[in-house]
Amino acid sequence: LPDRLRRDIRMRVLGEKSKEAAHWHQRSAKELREHRFLSKGKKLPGNFWIYGNYVLYFSANKGELIAVLTEIAVMAATMKTMFEELWKHAEKE
Repeated sequence: LPDRLRRDIRMRVLGEKSKEAAHWHQRSAKELREHRFLSKGKKLPGNFWIYGNYVLYFSANKGELIAVLTEIAVMAATMKTMFEELWKHAEKE
């Protein structure tokens, strides 16, 4: 987090409404993060980060830990498009 803030890298986060999300949402502005929420009952069981041509997928569900990092421009472009479409329809609060 300190490195991202020092470099002024902003972050957008999609997720489900929860107590944990509310906690993060309170600190969002000072941590250069914007949250939006999926429709009730919808969730993303894994996480992905997109930065430039990099896509990082990670998940730690039910004791299973997995992380995959790729640097594939077409994959990053596809994930960015999918993210933008979800972002447009997500709830702001």
